[in-house]
Parts: sequence; C-alpha cells; structure tokens
Amino acid sequence: MSFHLSLFLMLTVAILALEDIDAGDMTFPAVIPEELQDFYSLNGAYTFRWDKLIRKDAYLEGEAEKSLWPTGNVWNEDDINEAVKAVEAKTFKGSYGVDEVNTVRESLLQGVAMEGKSVLVIGSSHPRIEAICSSLGAKLVSTIEYGEIISNHPQIKTETPSTIRKQYLEGSL
Repeated sequence: MSFHLSLFLMLTVAILALEDIDAGDMTFPAVIPEELQDFYSLNGAYTFRWDKLIRKDAYLEGEAEKSLWPTGNVWNEDDINEAVKAVEAKTFKGSYGVDEVNTVRESLLQGVAMEGKSVLVIGSSHPRIEAICSSLGAKLVSTIEYGEIISNHPQIKTETPSTIRKQYLEGSL
C-alpha cells in the first residue's frame, strides 16, 4: 500500500471517528450559491427549481419525519410497489406533487440508464426518489437519511450516517 493511500485511510478513520461529524449547523444558505451550482447539478445535467426554497430545518438521529408517508418512517413493500405503479402511470404525488415527480423521472430518464444498477439516495423521508428509481429498473436503492427509516422492501435499503460510520469503523461496511 502506498504512503498516500495509507495516509488517506488514516485520515478517513480519524474523521469518521469524530463525534461532531454529524453535528447540526443551520447556517447554510437558502439558495445554492451560483459558484457551487455545477457541483450540485452534475455540471448542468440537472436543473434547479427555484420556486421552492431550500428547507431550513434539520433533525439528526431519532426517527425520520413521519408526516410525509402513510406508514410514517416504515416503508412497507406493498406501499412501495403501489408507489412504483403510480410513478409508471404518472399519477404519483410524492411529497412535492405529481408534476415534480414526473419532472424528476423525465430528468433521470435522460441521464444514465438505471436498469440493473444500484442507486444511492441521500436524504429522503418520503420514498418518492426510491419509487422513481425502482420504476426505472434500479436493482437496489440505498438511502442515507439522518432519521431512522425502516424499509421492508427487498430492493430498498436504508441507513443513517451514524450506522454507516459505525459499520465503517468496525470494518463491516
């Protein structure tokens, strides 16, 4: 192993071992700064909707927000399968409405094909992106969310940053 790789791995472990790594900070801007937009849009591959401001709330650990999904922070297989059917029928409301779901689905259709691929969703207390990705053929959708979500769907795996960090530090990731 090279010196640089060893140093990188040591720093990674040191950073992930910090208790403050998931500390909340509500000082982020309400709009993505122009100089960072290319990073958030894959160099313009995806567009932003500025009619909805970025939410300035956060919860770290505990259960995920429950009000957005009929069974709260528990995602049951039958409910997800119904959501996938609704996405395919272009009738799924998601948490931002039918138009938003259809816009996201159409944008993803123009990107990299998801058929048979594994997809990572960062931040999701309502399985709209998971349902969209599943409808496009993703074989596995892994979601990282600060609040705990219990997924009973075989193609959707959910974790919190703290469980990912713990698994990494224990060598079981």
